Amino acid sequence: KDPEVIAMADSYLFMAAFLTIIYQFIHMTGSVFQGLKKPMYNTIYTFFRLGALPPFVYHFYSVTLAMGLKGIWWGIFSINLVFAVMIFIHIRKIIVGLKSNKIDQIQTSTI
Repeated sequence: KDPEVIAMADSYLFMAAFLTIIYQFIHMTGSVFQGLKKPMYNTIYTFFRLGALPPFVYHFYSVTLAMGLKGIWWGIFSINLVFAVMIFIHIRKIIVGLKSNKIDQIQTSTI
């Protein structure tokens, strides 16, 4: 019933609505990395996304940009969005490479 707590929860829930889509994508791509027998990529992305970068990004948004608690939420959102894009590009590159290798194998085996 505390208005301050309600305001905090409101700002978090607004951001969480957008984060659910990003989280789903990141979790699915972790399974893709495992299926491609490259689980170390997921480990590296997770380490930086959840361990190494958050303190710096949160400080930047909340203190440097003077956003306070909303800066933490924006930090979570921006880190996850950037990593989702990076992971998408990385997986796309791997899959395109696998397709081209498969095509090369088919062409050389028919010659």
